Order: sequence, then C-alpha cells, then structure tokens
Amino acid sequence: MKKRTLVAVVFLVCALMLGAALAEEPAPIKLGEGSVSFFVYVAADPDHIDEAELFEIATDEESLLAALLKVEFIEGEEASWGFNVTTVNGITADYETDGSYWSIYFYNPEYEELERLETAIGETPLESGSLFAFIKED
Repeated sequence: MKKRTLVAVVFLVCALMLGAALAEEPAPIKLGEGSVSFFVYVAADPDHIDEAELFEIATDEESLLAALLKVEFIEGEEASWGFNVTTVNGITADYETDGSYWSIYFYNPEYEELERLETAIGETPLESGSLFAFIKED
C-alpha cells in the first residue's frame, strides 16, 4: 500500500510540475551564434504586451546595435542622435506616416522593472542574460 501511495504522489508531483512548465511562456525564438546570449521582447501593440514575442540572441558582438544588425533583427538609419530603429522583426514603425516609433527598454534587476534605454543603441554594451524590450508606440 505504501509503495502504491508513493508512486501516486510522485506521479501527481510530476504532473503538477509539467502543468506549471506548460503554463509558462513559450520558449524564446533563438537567433545567432556566439558566447553572449541576451533576450529581446518585441511588442507591436503596447495595449497587448501579453502578446509580445520573446527572442534569445547569441552573439560575439559588443553592442546591442551590432548584435541586432548582424542577425538582421532590426533596420533603420543613422540620424543626428544615433541609430534610428525603424523596423524590428519585420514590423515597421513610421513616424512620418502614422506617428509610430520604437521605444527601447532594458530590464533593471535592481528595481525589477523595465526602464527606457538612456544610451544610444550603438553604445549599449551586452552582457549575458540581459533583457531588452522593443515596444512600438505612437
């Protein structure tokens, strides 16, 4: 009887763990190769952040801009203030047409929240495990 109860408890624990794992977010879409791996959320609609896609990008590049350009994740052009991101993961923001633009955030573990990126994307260094978010806003 004890053996049957133990098997039932182990089965229940495994089922609960599997259910919890399946309820979590889907695995990130992996891009690139390299020794530094970081994460990027892309939200095309700020009203539906829950529909954001998560990417894990591996690189040997030193800046966020260089890494994202290398895997063809972003497009844009140089501007007087730095690189102006116009397209992220195939989604274009066009300020001239509809007033939309890409905001870039990073996760600050000290405050456990996303903060707007204050440095130019080309000057933003990468560390393994870093988390960034591109949110299309208008």
